[in-house]
Amino acid sequence: CFRLSRQLGEFWQWRDFLEEGRGHFEKILARPGLTELTQERADLLYRNAWLAFHQGDEQAVRSFLEQSKAIYEKLGPPGMPGVSDVLNSLATTEYKFGEARIAVEHARKALIIVEKIDHPEGLFFSNYMMGISLGRLGEYDLAWKYLETSLLLSQSIGRYYSDLLHDMGELAVRQGDCEKGKAYLERSLRLA
Repeated sequence: CFRLSRQLGEFWQWRDFLEEGRGHFEKILARPGLTELTQERADLLYRNAWLAFHQGDEQAVRSFLEQSKAIYEKLGPPGMPGVSDVLNSLATTEYKFGEARIAVEHARKALIIVEKIDHPEGLFFSNYMMGISLGRLGEYDLAWKYLETSLLLSQSIGRYYSDLLHDMGELAVRQGDCEKGKAYLERSLRLA
């Protein structure tokens, strides 16, 4: 039940069946016997947060992520990848809703965790969120450092490459370097 729902969560998210997915998650999470604080429950809360994120339901996103984080933290070392994923998701949420400073704090906490564990995607995403958040705050030199690190990491894990190049292009344009920005944006477009 949990494993199928977790995998369907990605399908619902990417196919824009957000309401349907959230309805199924809510039913599963409320079922008797499935309310224990387990890895599976934390995973479903996490996935449900992303469905809420794509619906713009800011309050639900934060609630689901905080519940998920609390469970992952109680799991100890096996839950640390989940904690870092939640922190990166909180950074993404704050970034989307205009709180770049808070996003940096969440990403920084996630980065501290992923530097101690084997979680390449978490390491990529922490650097990525640090970079785009610092860029929004106008801290361009530091932003580029994190974005270039995330670019190297993205090539090794093979994910998020197009979006990252797009964000690097936008950052270059914001800094007034339109040629550099155009080069990144064209690379992003070719990959997309």
